[in-house]
Amino acid sequence: MSAQKPMLTPPPLPVDVESWKRLPRHEKIRPLARDWVENGVGAPAPIYLLYVLKLIAFAVGGLLVLAATPGIGGVTDVADWWHEPIVYQKLVIGIWLFEMMGLGGSFGPLTFKFLPPLVAPLHWFRPGTIRQPPWPRVVPLTRGDRRSGVDVLLAAVAAGLMVWLLASPGSGPVPPGASAGLLDKQVVLALVVTMLAIGLRDKVLYIASRADVYLVSTVIFLFPYDQMMIGLKLALVAVWVGAGVSKLTHVFPYVVATMTSNAPLRPKWFKRAMYRDPVNDLRPSRFAFGFAHSGTVVEIALPLVMLFSHGGTVSLVAVAIIVIFHLHIISNVPLAVPNEWNVYMLAAAIFLFWSHADVAVSDLSNPLLIALLAVGVAGPVVLGNLRPDLVSFVIAMRYYAGTWPASLWCFRGESWRRLSEDVTKASGLADEQLERIYGADYSLVTRYRMSTFRSFFPAGMALNGLLRRAVDDVEAYAIIDGEIIASAVNGWNMGDGHMHNEQLLEAVQRRCGFAPGELVLVHVESQPLNKNRMAYRIVDSALGRLEAGTVPVEPMLKRQPWDDAPVPVTLTGPTTAPGALLDPSLSEAE
Repeated sequence: MSAQKPMLTPPPLPVDVESWKRLPRHEKIRPLARDWVENGVGAPAPIYLLYVLKLIAFAVGGLLVLAATPGIGGVTDVADWWHEPIVYQKLVIGIWLFEMMGLGGSFGPLTFKFLPPLVAPLHWFRPGTIRQPPWPRVVPLTRGDRRSGVDVLLAAVAAGLMVWLLASPGSGPVPPGASAGLLDKQVVLALVVTMLAIGLRDKVLYIASRADVYLVSTVIFLFPYDQMMIGLKLALVAVWVGAGVSKLTHVFPYVVATMTSNAPLRPKWFKRAMYRDPVNDLRPSRFAFGFAHSGTVVEIALPLVMLFSHGGTVSLVAVAIIVIFHLHIISNVPLAVPNEWNVYMLAAAIFLFWSHADVAVSDLSNPLLIALLAVGVAGPVVLGNLRPDLVSFVIAMRYYAGTWPASLWCFRGESWRRLSEDVTKASGLADEQLERIYGADYSLVTRYRMSTFRSFFPAGMALNGLLRRAVDDVEAYAIIDGEIIASAVNGWNMGDGHMHNEQLLEAVQRRCGFAPGELVLVHVESQPLNKNRMAYRIVDSALGRLEAGTVPVEPMLKRQPWDDAPVPVTLTGPTTAPGALLDPSLSEAE
């Protein structure tokens, strides 16, 4: 502890730790929830500076890479080349590589990565770490949960192709008004095929790279220039509108309130105004509802205005509002910290809807591109909103809607430490990392701060109310949010409960062999957009599924983060037989 740098000294803990540790779990959450209102996660101020410096390095580095493109000019000639189509193509590829290397979202302390702050590439390029194929029973050559040399090679090939594209000059016909050609379509196609192969073998790496945005755009690069520009516009509008529509629920204001509380640049009076009573009733206030859904209107309406206006004052105003919208999100420093993605979205708005405002969507004519947009872009969004159990919330574009799938991993006693003993991974759990920096007390409070954050939302409230159905003695268990588990065991996390559901539980059980009752998973699925209920499952790692049912959302909207009373449930099916969780046929890779 004597080696701890003064500038990284965290703010004082908001509780007297010794008396706080004697409280039951739900009462531990109460003081932390009240503290969250004004202080959020309670990170040291220099932590936020780290993300500012990273964003500056990203912007400067990106500018240098783009300016190195042969034939368009240098850094001092930005005004002459920023509108070049190949510049936009390289912007997509560059941010895609940045995300894949773990430098974008899910980087650093605000995503439970302390020592080291960069984990993802150490995980992707290490044989023996866990991978999660999306359809192992259906797709040949994808079974197994152990990363092999093939997986490492695929990741290396994808990264290499991205670097190749970033360093390459334009090729082929030069688009009208441009001075350089476009990216080589053969290399682009090779990258697309490689990323699809990666996605079939490991859904975590695929989603971590933000293929929902960047792979789609890269596939569109394969079409003729005039159709490509229209497709890029429509794909980007789908991101905004899809994200906006997913927020048309009572849950989104909970996101705005809790994220505002975590924003370092918001005054405390503004943070308190987000709650009905910042001490006793931590549900979102009417102000929070109005503030949240004014943003929803912007996210749905303004992209449509940009899409159907073709320059002039209307386009300029719409683009300016969208830029301000994303700058506001960045300034909130939301958990998962997807800052670079927000930079991409505002840059894309300027490029596609201001610099190329004359491109009209009415000229879309390529039937294959129309099919891609309908099936590959709109299809997952619609399906993911109606059947969220089938589609990752990232691919369904339900970003920050608050209706995320979530889980609690319940370890009896200190059995969670066996994850570091028996599971190959690139870092320890957040608890272990923080113990090395600040000690055990700070580590324990931070674990509960994550539980507190989760408890602000209906899914977290449901999880709290289901605990007594899952374990015989809540206080005998170390209850850890699935995001903390995924951060270490998957090497990546960004709020997607599908990354820490039964599939990860099976992989962990194969390695650790927990006894019955030693590790129990409580998982709550996303709320469908058209239904007022959430599905849940309780699974013992050794015995299999213990219970499945649904929880109504409406009663959750009346609870406080520290409520632990049982929640109303409707059982939906039989439990599995003891031992039915593990499928031995999936334990070996083909």
